Amino acid sequence: MAPPPFAPTPGSGPEGQPQKTKDSGTAYLVLAILALLLARVPFIGVLLTVMMVVFGVVLFVRGERGKKLMIGFVCALLGAALAFGGGNDNPKDESASKAPAAAPAAQPDTSAAAAEPAPSPTPTPAAEAPAPVAEAPTPAEDPSPYGTYPQAEADFVATVTGASDQYGAVETDLQRSEVVRNRNATVCSATGGNATDWVGVVSDIGANREGKAWVEIELAPNVRVHTWNNALSDISDETLIDPSEPMFGGLVAMTKDQKVVFSGSFVADDSSCVKTSNMTETFGALDPQFVFKFSDVHAQ
Repeated sequence: MAPPPFAPTPGSGPEGQPQKTKDSGTAYLVLAILALLLARVPFIGVLLTVMMVVFGVVLFVRGERGKKLMIGFVCALLGAALAFGGGNDNPKDESASKAPAAAPAAQPDTSAAAAEPAPSPTPTPAAEAPAPVAEAPTPAEDPSPYGTYPQAEADFVATVTGASDQYGAVETDLQRSEVVRNRNATVCSATGGNATDWVGVVSDIGANREGKAWVEIELAPNVRVHTWNNALSDISDETLIDPSEPMFGGLVAMTKDQKVVFSGSFVADDSSCVKTSNMTETFGALDPQFVFKFSDVHAQ
Protein backbone atom coordinates (compact mmCIF):
# COMPACT_ATOMS: atom_id res chain seq x y z
CA MET A 1 0.00 0.00 0.00
CA ALA A 2 1.44 3.39 -1.05
CA PRO A 3 2.25 5.95 1.76
CA PRO A 4 0.04 8.99 2.11
CA PRO A 5 1.11 11.78 -0.26
CA PHE A 6 1.87 14.20 2.58
CA ALA A 7 3.55 11.82 5.01
CA PRO A 8 6.80 13.35 6.42
CA THR A 9 10.00 11.54 5.54
CA PRO A 10 12.37 10.30 8.28
CA GLY A 11 14.64 13.03 9.61
CA SER A 12 12.20 15.80 8.63
CA GLY A 13 10.45 18.35 10.83
CA PRO A 14 6.74 18.77 11.28
CA GLU A 15 6.46 20.57 7.92
CA GLY A 16 8.88 18.42 6.00
CA GLN A 17 11.86 20.71 6.67
CA PRO A 18 15.26 19.14 7.68
CA GLN A 19 15.92 19.33 11.43
CA LYS A 20 18.87 21.56 12.45
CA THR A 21 21.52 20.05 14.69
CA LYS A 22 22.67 22.06 17.68
CA ASP A 23 25.66 24.24 16.83
CA SER A 24 28.08 22.96 19.48
CA GLY A 25 31.05 24.45 17.57
CA THR A 26 30.25 28.02 18.63
CA ALA A 27 29.92 27.14 22.32
CA TYR A 28 33.09 25.09 22.19
CA LEU A 29 35.02 27.93 20.48
CA VAL A 30 33.97 30.45 23.17
CA LEU A 31 34.95 28.10 26.01
CA ALA A 32 38.27 27.24 24.34
CA ILE A 33 39.20 30.93 23.94
CA LEU A 34 38.31 31.48 27.62
CA ALA A 35 40.54 28.54 28.56
CA LEU A 36 43.41 30.05 26.52
CA LEU A 37 43.06 33.44 28.26
CA LEU A 38 43.03 31.79 31.71
CA ALA A 39 45.76 29.26 30.95
CA ARG A 40 48.35 31.02 33.16
CA VAL A 41 46.06 31.01 36.23
CA PRO A 42 47.38 28.38 38.71
CA PHE A 43 45.24 25.17 38.88
CA ILE A 44 42.20 26.74 37.15
CA GLY A 45 44.13 27.20 33.89
CA VAL A 46 45.36 23.59 33.89
CA LEU A 47 41.91 22.18 34.71
CA LEU A 48 40.01 24.31 32.17
CA THR A 49 42.41 23.76 29.26
CA VAL A 50 42.52 19.98 29.85
CA MET A 51 38.71 19.88 29.92
CA MET A 52 38.54 21.76 26.63
CA VAL A 53 41.03 19.40 24.95
CA VAL A 54 39.10 16.34 26.16
CA PHE A 55 35.77 17.90 25.13
CA GLY A 56 37.16 18.63 21.66
CA VAL A 57 38.30 15.03 21.23
CA VAL A 58 34.83 13.83 22.27
CA LEU A 59 33.19 16.09 19.67
CA PHE A 60 35.51 14.78 16.94
CA VAL A 61 34.79 11.17 17.93
CA ARG A 62 31.07 11.90 17.70
CA GLY A 63 31.66 12.93 14.12
CA GLU A 64 31.16 16.66 14.50
CA ARG A 65 33.18 18.91 12.20
CA GLY A 66 33.39 22.56 11.42
CA LYS A 67 35.71 25.56 11.24
CA LYS A 68 34.68 26.82 14.69
CA LEU A 69 35.33 23.43 16.23
CA MET A 70 38.80 23.24 14.64
CA ILE A 71 39.76 26.78 15.77
CA GLY A 72 38.48 26.06 19.27
CA PHE A 73 40.49 22.85 19.48
CA VAL A 74 43.67 24.70 18.44
CA CYS A 75 42.99 27.33 21.15
CA ALA A 76 42.50 24.55 23.71
CA LEU A 77 45.82 22.95 22.72
CA LEU A 78 47.64 26.32 22.95
CA GLY A 79 46.07 26.93 26.36
CA ALA A 80 47.21 23.52 27.57
CA ALA A 81 50.75 24.24 26.36
CA LEU A 82 50.79 27.56 28.26
CA ALA A 83 49.28 25.99 31.39
CA PHE A 84 51.75 23.09 31.55
CA GLY A 85 54.68 25.27 30.42
CA GLY A 86 54.77 27.12 33.75
CA GLY A 87 53.63 30.65 34.73
CA ASN A 88 55.07 33.84 35.94
CA ASP A 89 53.33 33.63 39.30
CA ASN A 90 55.89 31.31 40.80
CA PRO A 91 58.12 33.28 43.21
CA LYS A 92 61.78 33.02 42.45
CA ASP A 93 63.77 33.52 45.62
CA GLU A 94 66.75 31.43 44.61
CA SER A 95 68.95 34.23 43.28
CA ALA A 96 69.88 35.47 46.73
CA SER A 97 70.93 31.99 47.81
CA LYS A 98 73.09 31.61 44.71
CA ALA A 99 75.41 34.48 45.64
CA PRO A 100 78.90 33.06 46.06
CA ALA A 101 80.07 32.84 49.64
CA ALA A 102 83.05 34.99 50.49
CA ALA A 103 86.24 33.02 50.89
CA PRO A 104 87.57 33.04 54.48
CA ALA A 105 90.47 35.40 55.00
CA ALA A 106 93.83 33.71 55.20
CA GLN A 107 95.25 33.75 58.73
CA PRO A 108 98.97 34.43 59.10
CA ASP A 109 101.08 31.68 60.61
CA THR A 110 102.47 33.18 63.84
CA SER A 111 103.74 29.98 65.42
CA ALA A 112 107.39 30.54 64.36
CA ALA A 113 107.30 34.19 65.32
CA ALA A 114 105.94 33.30 68.78
CA ALA A 115 108.70 30.74 69.35
CA GLU A 116 111.56 33.18 68.68
CA PRO A 117 112.06 36.49 70.43
CA ALA A 118 111.66 39.51 68.22
CA PRO A 119 114.96 41.28 67.44
CA SER A 120 115.47 44.67 68.96
CA PRO A 121 114.65 47.37 66.43
CA THR A 122 117.54 49.47 65.24
CA PRO A 123 116.76 53.14 65.59
CA THR A 124 116.56 54.92 62.29
CA PRO A 125 117.48 58.55 61.96
CA ALA A 126 114.45 60.74 61.45
CA ALA A 127 115.89 62.07 58.21
CA GLU A 128 116.10 58.57 56.72
CA ALA A 129 112.59 57.34 57.73
CA PRO A 130 110.71 56.06 54.67
CA ALA A 131 107.60 57.91 53.64
CA PRO A 132 104.34 56.01 54.31
CA VAL A 133 102.94 54.24 51.28
CA ALA A 134 99.30 55.03 50.58
CA GLU A 135 97.15 51.91 50.33
CA ALA A 136 94.96 51.48 47.31
CA PRO A 137 91.29 51.85 48.18
CA THR A 138 89.37 48.57 48.40
CA PRO A 139 86.51 48.53 45.88
CA ALA A 140 83.11 48.46 47.54
CA GLU A 141 81.19 45.24 47.12
CA ASP A 142 77.62 45.16 45.82
CA PRO A 143 75.17 45.56 48.71
CA SER A 144 72.94 42.87 47.22
CA PRO A 145 73.14 39.98 44.76
CA TYR A 146 71.32 42.17 42.23
CA GLY A 147 73.96 44.90 41.98
CA THR A 148 74.20 48.41 43.34
CA TYR A 149 70.78 50.05 43.32
CA PRO A 150 70.49 53.65 42.15
CA GLN A 151 68.52 55.68 44.69
CA ALA A 152 65.29 55.63 42.68
CA GLU A 153 65.36 51.85 42.46
CA ALA A 154 66.21 51.46 46.15
CA ASP A 155 63.17 53.60 47.02
CA PHE A 156 60.99 51.59 44.63
CA VAL A 157 62.03 48.24 46.15
CA ALA A 158 61.51 49.58 49.69
CA THR A 159 58.02 50.83 48.79
CA VAL A 160 56.95 47.56 47.16
CA THR A 161 58.33 45.24 49.86
CA GLY A 162 56.96 47.47 52.61
CA ALA A 163 53.49 47.35 51.02
CA SER A 164 53.74 43.56 50.79
CA ASP A 165 54.42 43.32 54.52
CA GLN A 166 51.61 45.75 55.30
CA TYR A 167 49.16 43.86 53.04
CA GLY A 168 49.65 40.72 55.11
CA ALA A 169 49.11 42.60 58.38
CA VAL A 170 45.78 44.36 57.74
CA GLU A 171 42.47 42.60 58.34
CA THR A 172 39.82 43.67 55.79
CA ASP A 173 39.62 43.59 52.00
CA LEU A 174 39.10 47.36 51.97
CA GLN A 175 42.29 47.90 53.95
CA ARG A 176 44.22 45.56 51.62
CA SER A 177 42.94 47.38 48.55
CA GLU A 178 44.02 50.69 50.09
CA VAL A 179 47.53 49.31 50.69
CA VAL A 180 47.90 48.49 46.98
CA ARG A 181 46.43 51.83 45.89
CA ASN A 182 48.82 53.78 48.15
CA ARG A 183 51.77 51.71 46.95
CA ASN A 184 51.04 52.49 43.32
CA ALA A 185 50.52 56.18 44.06
CA THR A 186 53.87 56.37 45.88
CA VAL A 187 55.69 54.58 43.03
CA CYS A 188 54.17 56.83 40.39
CA SER A 189 54.98 59.97 42.36
CA ALA A 190 58.61 58.91 42.90
CA THR A 191 59.42 57.48 39.44
CA GLY A 192 56.93 59.01 37.04
CA GLY A 193 56.55 55.50 35.66
CA ASN A 194 60.13 55.42 34.32
CA ALA A 195 63.34 53.60 35.23
CA THR A 196 66.87 54.55 34.17
CA ASP A 197 69.92 52.32 34.68
CA TRP A 198 68.22 50.09 37.23
CA VAL A 199 69.86 46.76 38.09
CA GLY A 200 68.60 43.22 38.53
CA VAL A 201 69.01 39.56 37.64
CA VAL A 202 67.44 37.77 34.66
CA SER A 203 64.97 35.31 36.15
CA ASP A 204 63.49 34.13 32.83
CA ILE A 205 64.07 34.80 29.13
CA GLY A 206 62.85 33.39 25.82
CA ALA A 207 61.13 34.06 22.49
CA ASN A 208 57.59 33.74 21.19
CA ARG A 209 56.49 32.05 17.95
CA GLU A 210 57.30 35.20 15.97
CA GLY A 211 60.89 35.24 17.22
CA LYS A 212 60.39 38.29 19.43
CA ALA A 213 62.22 38.25 22.77
CA TRP A 214 60.56 38.32 26.17
CA VAL A 215 62.41 38.78 29.45
CA GLU A 216 61.71 38.88 33.17
CA ILE A 217 64.11 40.65 35.60
CA GLU A 218 64.08 40.23 39.36
CA LEU A 219 64.92 43.38 41.37
CA ALA A 220 64.53 41.80 44.82
CA PRO A 221 62.86 38.68 46.22
CA ASN A 222 59.26 38.68 44.91
CA VAL A 223 59.71 41.97 43.02
CA ARG A 224 59.95 41.60 39.23
CA VAL A 225 59.47 43.52 35.98
CA HIS A 226 58.79 41.75 32.70
CA THR A 227 57.46 41.89 29.18
CA TRP A 228 54.52 39.76 28.12
CA ASN A 229 55.59 36.40 26.73
CA ASN A 230 52.94 35.98 24.03
CA ALA A 231 51.49 38.13 21.27
CA LEU A 232 47.87 37.76 22.45
CA SER A 233 48.53 39.36 25.86
CA ASP A 234 50.83 41.96 24.26
CA ILE A 235 48.35 43.27 21.67
CA SER A 236 47.89 46.67 23.31
CA ASP A 237 51.04 46.98 25.46
CA GLU A 238 53.67 46.13 22.77
CA THR A 239 56.35 45.05 25.25
CA LEU A 240 57.84 42.17 23.22
CA ILE A 241 61.30 42.99 21.86
CA ASP A 242 61.65 42.84 18.08
CA PRO A 243 64.85 41.45 16.49
CA SER A 244 65.38 44.83 14.82
CA GLU A 245 65.88 46.59 18.18
CA PRO A 246 69.53 47.28 19.19
CA MET A 247 69.28 45.44 22.52
CA PHE A 248 68.04 42.22 20.91
CA GLY A 249 71.53 40.86 20.17
CA GLY A 250 72.59 41.30 23.79
CA LEU A 251 69.49 39.46 24.98
CA VAL A 252 70.32 36.49 22.75
CA ALA A 253 73.59 36.00 24.63
CA MET A 254 71.97 36.21 28.08
CA THR A 255 70.93 33.35 30.37
CA LYS A 256 69.13 33.06 33.67
CA ASP A 257 70.90 34.62 36.70
CA GLN A 258 72.65 37.13 34.41
CA LYS A 259 73.17 40.46 36.20
CA VAL A 260 71.90 43.28 34.00
CA VAL A 261 71.35 47.03 33.83
CA PHE A 262 68.08 48.13 32.22
CA SER A 263 66.01 51.19 31.39
CA GLY A 264 62.45 51.71 30.19
CA SER A 265 58.96 52.53 31.41
CA PHE A 266 56.21 50.81 33.35
CA VAL A 267 53.01 49.98 31.47
CA ALA A 268 50.05 51.88 32.95
CA ASP A 269 46.55 50.62 33.65
CA ASP A 270 43.29 52.52 34.06
CA SER A 271 44.01 53.61 37.65
CA SER A 272 47.79 53.93 37.93
CA CYS A 273 51.05 54.42 36.03
CA VAL A 274 51.99 50.82 36.88
CA LYS A 275 50.14 47.58 36.37
CA THR A 276 50.89 43.96 37.20
CA SER A 277 50.20 40.78 35.26
CA ASN A 278 49.00 38.97 38.40
CA MET A 279 45.49 37.56 38.10
CA THR A 280 44.51 38.50 41.68
CA GLU A 281 45.10 41.49 43.95
CA THR A 282 46.69 39.22 46.57
CA PHE A 283 49.43 38.03 44.22
CA GLY A 284 49.78 41.57 42.89
CA ALA A 285 50.62 42.73 46.41
CA LEU A 286 52.68 39.81 47.76
CA ASP A 287 54.52 38.81 44.54
CA PRO A 288 54.05 41.72 42.12
CA GLN A 289 55.06 41.24 38.49
CA PHE A 290 55.08 44.69 36.91
CA VAL A 291 54.55 44.85 33.13
CA PHE A 292 57.47 46.80 31.67
CA LYS A 293 58.51 48.11 28.25
CA PHE A 294 62.33 47.99 27.98
CA SER A 295 64.31 50.56 26.05
CA ASP A 296 67.67 49.01 26.95
CA VAL A 297 69.00 45.87 28.63
CA HIS A 298 72.71 45.03 28.90
CA ALA A 299 75.01 43.01 31.13
CA GLN A 300 76.48 44.60 34.25
